[in-house]
Formats: sequence, C-alpha cells, structure tokens
Amino acid sequence: MKKLNVLFAAMLIMASLGLNAQVAINTNGSSANGSAMLDVQSTTKGFLPPRMTTAQIGAIASPADGLLVYNTTDGKLYIYVSASSVWKDVTFGIGTISPPFVCGSTLTPNLSDFNKKK
Repeated sequence: MKKLNVLFAAMLIMASLGLNAQVAINTNGSSANGSAMLDVQSTTKGFLPPRMTTAQIGAIASPADGLLVYNTTDGKLYIYVSASSVWKDVTFGIGTISPPFVCGSTLTPNLSDFNKKK
C-alpha cells in the first residue's frame, strides 16, 4: 500500500509539472518567454513548419484553429481558420519583395497593396 501511495504521489507531481511546460529551443540557454508554449530563437536559422501536399493537408481530421502548414504542391504557407472552416494562404503583398529584403534591415509595408487585398 505504501508503494502505491509513493507511486501515486510521483505521478501527481509529474503531471502537475507537465501542465505548465514551456519549451525553449535556442543556443543561448535562455528560458521560454512566459507568454509562449514554444519559443524558438536563432540568429542563423529559420523555423520550418510541417510540409505537406494539398491532399495531405485536406486529410487532416478536425484541424485546430491557427494550425500552420507549408503546402508543397503550390509553395504557399497556410493557416486554418475555424470560424470559416477554411485553409487560408498567408500572403505578403504581391510578388517578390523588391529590392530583396536583407535580414536586419527595416521592412516598410506597402499599404496600397494591403488595401487592394480587402
């Protein structure tokens, strides 16, 4: 009976620690930001979301609101919007950025392109 109580207490502690889990992925040893479940930091690499074909994305059962995937069929990033039950492509203006964006420089949005999309 005593072993069962110790096992139950250990499981309870492990479960309570897991409820507040935050993950930081970085090379500087910093903790995750308090508002994030996953905090990815790098100055030399990017974030790579799951990559799927259109058919594979369409086969996801009950996608969560805000689910993010890269579509390898059309080369676009998609986010699921549950309010309208659709996958919406994430777009940033029309065409490529000109002149090419250099990391560390300021990106000024072209509001006329934004207003055209509405």
